Amino acid sequence: MKKLPFTLFTVLCFMPLWAQTDGYNADKTSYTTTLQHTPYSSESASSSAQTVQVTNAEPVIVRSAAKAKFQCDIDLSGSIRGGRITADNTFGYASTGSLPEGGAGLDIKLGARTTGMAFVGIGIGAHSDFMQGTLKYNINRQIIRVPATFYEWKLPIYFNTRMYIPTTSSTIFPFLEASVGGYVLLKDELKFDFTDMPGYSCTETWHNDSKGGFYLQLGGGCEFNRFTTALGWRLFADRGTSFSYGYLSVGVRL
Repeated sequence: MKKLPFTLFTVLCFMPLWAQTDGYNADKTSYTTTLQHTPYSSESASSSAQTVQVTNAEPVIVRSAAKAKFQCDIDLSGSIRGGRITADNTFGYASTGSLPEGGAGLDIKLGARTTGMAFVGIGIGAHSDFMQGTLKYNINRQIIRVPATFYEWKLPIYFNTRMYIPTTSSTIFPFLEASVGGYVLLKDELKFDFTDMPGYSCTETWHNDSKGGFYLQLGGGCEFNRFTTALGWRLFADRGTSFSYGYLSVGVRL
């Protein structure tokens, strides 16, 4: 009889453990436990089952954005200005009057996108300039027409900076840009055809003795994905003489 109270006491102590079943399931992805509610709980005395999902979460790696990245812009452009060809020789003074003067250009700019809103780099280009007209001489009350042609090739080398204007779009970026540097005069020619001039059947060719000068470009445009378009103003200056052009360009960003 003395063993009966001890046996009852042991059964009462281990009853909560017999009422609990817990453990992982077969594929080790969830853990299930069934607990009897204690008298101190304000919930129902009925048993409940809780399943806690166990996931093998991988660590999240946060990489800081690069502060600068390489950028290359290739632009094709066309430029135009009002010009004229004049001649003052033994036949007198003659002028073609106002003519359109201009040409095409190719520019390559290499640099770094220092932030999402700025680009700084250097550029090199090849720009052409053409003009053609007719000089009119009045000789013995006879109008003599003298064809005149002009061409020029220039190589600008410059620093370029571009500032992008913030927008809500992730693909369209308006910008303002400036280029400052110099240019090298590669080749030029001014030719007069006097073959119809009485007693003076020949041609004359002239060349500029300048080697280059100052170059400046100011403009603005828009970048759409990797394509750009821009317009603005260009200046070529040499020894007190300057020539201003309006330009329009299209390009691609690499």
